[in-house]
Amino acid sequence: MTAVPDGTPDGIPDDEQFAGQETVWMPKSELDGHLRGALAGALPDGATFGFNFEGDRAWVIVSKPGDTRQVLQAARTALGRA
Repeated sequence: MTAVPDGTPDGIPDDEQFAGQETVWMPKSELDGHLRGALAGALPDGATFGFNFEGDRAWVIVSKPGDTRQVLQAARTALGRA
């Protein structure tokens, strides 16, 4: 789990492991500590994720070989937020 301070102007990582991966934006309040922990538990082997906050929004991106939306859905389901 990584809070990413640099990369693109939004802070979204621009290195090879994240190239071509989807960034998902959500309300800042949704990306709480529980969801960040559940994201870490939902990652496929070899994947990591980055996140950051911008104003009242937050973004998450999952590295290869993961899929950001699938990992988010699994994490939300694990927390009963699906």
